[in-house]
Amino acid sequence: MMNMYEITDRVERMLLRRQKLPPAGTKRKIPEPPACPPLSSIWTTSPGEIEERAEMFHAYMSTVRGNIRKLKEAFAQDDDVEQAD
Repeated sequence: MMNMYEITDRVERMLLRRQKLPPAGTKRKIPEPPACPPLSSIWTTSPGEIEERAEMFHAYMSTVRGNIRKLKEAFAQDDDVEQAD
């Protein structure tokens, strides 16, 4: 059974083999690592979408706060019942 280091090493060697190198005798460049997509492709910056996401976030946080409040009330009632016994 291979351990994590052996698996990682094998994957790295396979990736190096798959990289295409220029023909022998030419000046070789160090291959660039794969780059992440620019943030602009992930995040949108239009004001309408920013507002929409902010509203969604606030609605989510409101739901979370409500759930926390309900849990606290349930635990408080549970503690009251145990103390009464």
